[in-house]
Amino acid sequence: MLRRWVMGLGIGLCGLSIANQVSETKKDFVFSRLLEGQRIEVGYRSSGCFRSVNKQFVFESGKVQVYDVEFDPQSRMEKRVDVGSVTLDRNDVIALDGLLRFYRTNPEGYCTTTDTIYIEFKQGERTLATEAFKDATCTPSSSEMLKLADLAQRVQNKQIQ
Repeated sequence: MLRRWVMGLGIGLCGLSIANQVSETKKDFVFSRLLEGQRIEVGYRSSGCFRSVNKQFVFESGKVQVYDVEFDPQSRMEKRVDVGSVTLDRNDVIALDGLLRFYRTNPEGYCTTTDTIYIEFKQGERTLATEAFKDATCTPSSSEMLKLADLAQRVQNKQIQ
């Protein structure tokens, strides 16, 4: 499902309107409660006047694997390109929970850069819950939240060293 969503997102994102979706039971799904054998897959698309980013994050067993999602003109399909991974510490996990709390408030915003996020909480191949968010707040980073763009940058910087 996430792969179909990421692939479909790459076409015609301008004017896309995804309502923030969350139910009471989904609030139980957070990074700090991820059990052995569970993972969180996040499709992240950020689009603005001067840039467009399309990434996938896979959170599992205390680490995150990051992929760039790119369009392959030969196959006319999107493909994942491995960027790398980092181990998450306790502060990272708490800050990722903070990011989810922020998204779940249904933030309003009028920034020209819009982030579209699709999250799947999985046990093996079984999807336990899904959520979709749209964020146009241009919210600056804080110690209470770990933004996905900042996490992707950390993984990229690790690969350069």
